[in-house]
Amino acid sequence: MLDMLESRSETHDDACNIDTFRARFTSSICSSDLYAIEGGAAFSMRFDGIQLGAVEIFRFDGQGIRGGMRTRRHIRCQPADDVFLVLPLNDALEISQRQHRNVVQPGHFVFISSAAPSEGTCGVAPNHIYSELVIKMPNALLRQQVPHIDDICAVPIDSNTGAGRVVRNLIESLLAEGRALTNAQALTFGPVLINAVGVVAREASGCEEPGRRARKHAHERIRMKALAFIESHLSDPQLDTAKVAEHCRVSLRHLHASFDSAATSVGAMIREMRLQCCRAELVNPLLSHKSIIEIAMAWGFNSSVSFTRAYRRRFGVAPSQER
Repeated sequence: MLDMLESRSETHDDACNIDTFRARFTSSICSSDLYAIEGGAAFSMRFDGIQLGAVEIFRFDGQGIRGGMRTRRHIRCQPADDVFLVLPLNDALEISQRQHRNVVQPGHFVFISSAAPSEGTCGVAPNHIYSELVIKMPNALLRQQVPHIDDICAVPIDSNTGAGRVVRNLIESLLAEGRALTNAQALTFGPVLINAVGVVAREASGCEEPGRRARKHAHERIRMKALAFIESHLSDPQLDTAKVAEHCRVSLRHLHASFDSAATSVGAMIREMRLQCCRAELVNPLLSHKSIIEIAMAWGFNSSVSFTRAYRRRFGVAPSQER
């Protein structure tokens, strides 16, 4: 299949509005909601792209962008099974996916799966130019080398030294010299890049002792069962940690231990998932007929005051401003 794909390079260098950039992002990367910085800040975006067979590399440079979110709605409308390696170049990027939420500093990169909801926020000043690299790889090809790639999605990986630095240099070189490559060379370098990325991903996932690996997998099974239960009962205002533990047939202590690697508590996870569902409905023009409190109560919040307070603390704006 790879020998049927040609290399492709493109450059867009213009002051486009957020809708134009959103359309380009959807066609090149994946369907997502992208948000401009509030307050009428100037928006412009430049991006370069190079295709190496099944692998694509993009660089974004622009101002006025606040962040983006890929929801279950996007996944249903535009299913995809890719893994993105995201490398912020000059400012920190807050990334969340599944049980992980982390701040990725320049000099680090992070994996994101298109098959699961995710959110990224760059949070830079209105007139500041934000830059990042994005490498798009088919999940099936990367998973051949790293079967548990999902375990390290949204987990920062150092690219300042060792194998991480080698991969970063390779990415930057391929993007800079991509237009000088022949199609045959481009098709060769695609698998080379995936192999190099696989080395770093395997190291990040760790080689653990059998006993420790077994405990980790047991915790993972409990965590996945808990998350599935939480997702299906988010609208229940009585949902709490005790109910989750009861469903998983484990003690509260065991449940909390299963979430240790997620860097968040079960209660915080419930609140985060509810807020994300509310946010997705608030920005959906097809649901503009629903009141804010109606949306909040549909996702388990029992008062407008507590919902507004939690929403503002999480997203920095009131629900009415978001809408």
